[in-house]
Amino acid sequence: MLIAALLWCHLLAACGWIGGMFFALFILRPTLAPLEPAQRLALHRDALGRFFPWVWGFVTATLISGFGLIALVYGGFAQMPLVFHLMAAGGLLMGLIYTILWLVPFATFRNAVAQSDGPRAAQALNRIRYLVLTNFVLGLLMLALGALGRFGPALG
Repeated sequence: MLIAALLWCHLLAACGWIGGMFFALFILRPTLAPLEPAQRLALHRDALGRFFPWVWGFVTATLISGFGLIALVYGGFAQMPLVFHLMAAGGLLMGLIYTILWLVPFATFRNAVAQSDGPRAAQALNRIRYLVLTNFVLGLLMLALGALGRFGPALG
């Protein structure tokens, strides 16, 4: 029962995180493009300001549930298949990228918008977009590893 709960938590957190990145990259950003720069930056600040606290929860839930599954299902890393080592490393890398995003470009972006420094805010937002895109691609890779990894030999 605990394993099922951890897996459910892991999947929900991954869906929220990856789905939110998809929304930010492919729905929100293009939708805001026609707006005036100041209005676009303010809306990005508000939307990301609401989403990013959720991401902290997604990161925490994904890592805790993932490492919990490693401990309960495999008894640790020694008996675990390579695919799950890759997923663990990928999850840690994604968490690190998000932490950097939060501490550097997002902080710069919020300060620049507050100071009405449009060019600096746009530059920081572009860095945020690059880091979110990087995490999105990594997230898709983690999904593929999780969904297909156990069946790799059967697919080959």
